[in-house]
Amino acid sequence: MSDDDAKSAIERELAATLARKAEGRRDIARRSFGEKVAMMEALRERLAPFKRERERRRAAREARVAAAASPHADGGGETEGSASATSAGSNT
Repeated sequence: MSDDDAKSAIERELAATLARKAEGRRDIARRSFGEKVAMMEALRERLAPFKRERERRRAAREARVAAAASPHADGGGETEGSASATSAGSNT
């Protein structure tokens, strides 16, 4: 297949895809409000497992970030009343 043949095949596929999308938009536009609501509810149900997984990953990432940001996460954090390295025993 030559480059021109490949480009024309891609152009035909793109044109067909855009035509299908336009027909889908016209189909949705013809629907009643109730049908559109039902369509969105069905979409929400189909996507619910993906949303739950995304929320689980986000919560896990936030927990990791919070644990890493905690000064006492590794037990080596500063304790109350300890002096900083620059002022400990220094009067200058």
